[in-house]
Amino acid sequence: MIQDLKIGIIGSDVRQSIVARELASAGATVYGYAVTEEEGINICSSVKKCTSLSDIIILALPYSADSRYINCPDSEIKITDFFNSIAEGKLVLAGKTDEYARRLCNERNIKLTDYFEYEELTLLNAVPTCEGALELAMRELDITIFDSKSLVLGYGRIGKILANHLAMLGSDVTVSARKSRDRTLAVINGHNSCDISEIQKRISQFDVVFNTIPSLIFNRELLEKTPNNTLIIDLASRPGGVDMNTAKAMGKRVIWALSLPGKVAPVSAGKIIFSTIMKILEEEGFL
Repeated sequence: MIQDLKIGIIGSDVRQSIVARELASAGATVYGYAVTEEEGINICSSVKKCTSLSDIIILALPYSADSRYINCPDSEIKITDFFNSIAEGKLVLAGKTDEYARRLCNERNIKLTDYFEYEELTLLNAVPTCEGALELAMRELDITIFDSKSLVLGYGRIGKILANHLAMLGSDVTVSARKSRDRTLAVINGHNSCDISEIQKRISQFDVVFNTIPSLIFNRELLEKTPNNTLIIDLASRPGGVDMNTAKAMGKRVIWALSLPGKVAPVSAGKIIFSTIMKILEEEGFL
């Protein structure tokens, strides 16, 4: 029963506060650090107190912004120190974990589950990501999306939704992907398509480019062929798909739009994380 659970939430932004609120509303005993003070949430004066009182600990998405410190405002808690302070047998739920965190948890017999690896979350998270990308494009372009020529690099979860949204707004959409299957699927869905290897020849055709591929696509050679008035919105996670230093030196219009769900729709994004956490707790036998 959720009423029997003691859950600690380490805040990072509005999403974590929403998760804390939803868990408290569902009946869990919630301890929070750096989250919004609301009815049902026991605010702790330190991370250590929050984790010591909790059997289940929920970290942010991403759990760390720099692979050195836990993602938490007004706090410099090293990842090593954090996991060393967690008692054995506890469950930690975190987003975008890495081998370092997994190794530390294995050494201390702490169960670590990455909620960002759940398909339901990544699919639903693609929606606010795409809406945020469109908002950026509308704000930064001096033309309408309607009748624009747009290029979407990658045809995964975000690429599929984004290409459809752009087409519904009247953009002439081209999808570029390495896999022939993805390019064929894009054509079936009503878009133009091209292989990644063709981008250099065609880059001058586009008003706006959305990259979803987390590997270097816009190197110096491609940037040299990209018109200065073409807007590039990089949606890829680190290390991103654009050589940012070179792009800046060349005067290219590039926006690296990380963590858009938490910025453009934090309440919806928080509820998505909450629903995923509830699924995990059910799978782990807590509910």
